[in-house]
Amino acid sequence: MSRTHKHLCQAAAQSLLIEIERSYTAPDELTSLSNNEQFFLSSLTLGQQRFLVEKAEQYIFIQLDIDSLRQKIEEVRELEELRRLEDNYLLLGAPLCLMRRLFGLHAAEFSHRRKLLNIGGTSNGRPRQCDESTEHIIWAKWNTLSGIDERHKFLQVAEETGVDLHQIWAALKEHLR
Repeated sequence: MSRTHKHLCQAAAQSLLIEIERSYTAPDELTSLSNNEQFFLSSLTLGQQRFLVEKAEQYIFIQLDIDSLRQKIEEVRELEELRRLEDNYLLLGAPLCLMRRLFGLHAAEFSHRRKLLNIGGTSNGRPRQCDESTEHIIWAKWNTLSGIDERHKFLQVAEETGVDLHQIWAALKEHLR
């Protein structure tokens, strides 16, 4: 058996013993044991527990579900992509109300992420209003981007117009409800 497998088995055994000792009911993994066996396990000395943990690979089997692992890896990638997208929005000056609308970000998380990105203090308060010609440019660009989800539309408008997301949101928000 590999060293990793041995350590995983030992960690699992230790967790089970701790759970038995801590609670009045056995973990699901041990419900097939009799009450006497469960009581015995809950009253083991430290030395006896150590013995069982060291021999864990003989009675605990660890199995890796590769398909589930691949799904979780994909979820991690998607979450990382979402985080990058959120960071990009924050760096482009997105206000809290836009971040809440598009990503469900709460005020505390919004502030924390801005601090992590070292952008605290910028784009606070009301954005300066766009002049009428800039607003028309924003609207024209917005209307040409059909078939694109809203998150990417905002980014594309910001990148192509050079206007920060705070101002873009101020120009569009009344009409996007």
